[in-house]
Amino acid sequence: MSPSLRRPSIIPDYRQSGLQPVPKPWRDFPLKGMLLDADTIRARLETLASEIQEQTEDGPLLMVGILSGASVFMADLIRQIRGELEVTYIGVSSYRSGITSGSLAWTLPLQVDIKHRRVMIVDDILDTGRTLEMVTTHLESLGPASVKRCVLLQKHRESLHQEGDAPTIQAEHVGFLIPDTFVVGYGLDMDGQMRQLPFIGSVLLPES
Repeated sequence: MSPSLRRPSIIPDYRQSGLQPVPKPWRDFPLKGMLLDADTIRARLETLASEIQEQTEDGPLLMVGILSGASVFMADLIRQIRGELEVTYIGVSSYRSGITSGSLAWTLPLQVDIKHRRVMIVDDILDTGRTLEMVTTHLESLGPASVKRCVLLQKHRESLHQEGDAPTIQAEHVGFLIPDTFVVGYGLDMDGQMRQLPFIGSVLLPES
């Protein structure tokens, strides 16, 4: 990386933020409230895109989006990057039903040769870190020049930190730090639903 590149910006921290009311058109969805509105997300993406664009000064980037959660984030992010880049996707699923995390499974293999290329993995959320670590390890085994990571959200799970199971994998670019709550919208789903929400909302879970 060129010495002239600036450090990543300070990550907006929403771990202690309260929820906002859900916008009127979306109040029929089972949500406790809105964590991040569309304008806040849009403004943050401009900053992330600017940071990533600087890295294209050293050569083209290959952006690898993880399906399906990163699809909306990836689409909006790349449209703000003016540098040279290529886009592809890889499919991994860890939530097999509802909010329960299951075994990781490949749903779409990588379609391009990444040997000697500069790769940027794009994902929706860094939670337990298992998905991002699995994809990183796999891509690194294919001989790229470098692998970096960009995530929209990074969740803080106090229980994992207390048990010493906090994610060891880190992302070089993070949109927002969020609390330990199940979120949907802007590409994130619950049982395949609510990806279309233009904001990040906290799900109203049924009582057990």
